Amino acid sequence: PWALLALLMIPIGWIEGVLLLQNLAFAVGRDHVVLRWGAIGRYQAFVPLRKVQGVTLSAGPIDRMLGLATLTVWVAGGSPSAMHDLPIGYARHTKEAIARTAAQRRFVW
Repeated sequence: PWALLALLMIPIGWIEGVLLLQNLAFAVGRDHVVLRWGAIGRYQAFVPLRKVQGVTLSAGPIDRMLGLATLTVWVAGGSPSAMHDLPIGYARHTKEAIARTAAQRRFVW
C-alpha cells in the first residue's frame, strides 16, 4: 500500500506543478506591478512601483538543484509579496523588469 501511495504521488505532484506554472504571471504597468500565483488558492498582488523598496531572489540548495527560486518584492509600508518555486530564468527576468521599472518610477520628495 505504501508503494502504491508513493507511485500515486508522482502524477499528483506533476499536475500540481503544471497548475502552478499556468497560473504564474506578472505584468509591469506604468504605475503598478501585478503578481499572480497559486494553483488551488489564486493570489494577486498589486504593488505600486513608487513604493517598491527592493526585489530579492533567493534559492536554497534543493531549489538550485531543481532550477527554482523565490522572488520577493519588498514594499514600503506593507508586507512583502513572494512568489515561490519559479523557474530561475523567469524569476531573474521578472526581478530585473520590476527593479528597472521601479527605479524609473521612484518617489521623489
